[in-house]
Amino acid sequence: MNVCTPNRNYDGFLRVMFALRHSQLMGKTGNERREILDRWSATGRIQELREKLRRLSENKPKDTIIYDSDGEGCVVIYADPLEFDGTKQEVLDYLYDECATRIYSEYDCTGKRFTRWFKVGHLGGNLWKVAEAFGLDV
Repeated sequence: MNVCTPNRNYDGFLRVMFALRHSQLMGKTGNERREILDRWSATGRIQELREKLRRLSENKPKDTIIYDSDGEGCVVIYADPLEFDGTKQEVLDYLYDECATRIYSEYDCTGKRFTRWFKVGHLGGNLWKVAEAFGLDV
């Protein structure tokens, strides 16, 4: 399901910029309006605003976190794909050897999280989508 969430930073910035422009142009006509707009253009203000709007409009992907019903663990689906040349088993071996969060004692009971499992999906080429399940050492 694709859910569209509003970009509040983008919307707020647009509202403020329109209000500022409106307040500067209110009551001005003809040459006065043109002079204000030319001044904005000459100072590079319009280009700065366009650049800021572009940065605000970029939707950066975020990791998805799904908590267990008992609250003792979660699954994290990472937004950025993993770049790795190899087979699915080689990717899993790499993740378990290099990226897994481990508990150091079998009976630690410190409340730290540890990796329960990884799931990977091949996106194409050398890109892999990774999901990691965490448990809570209680």
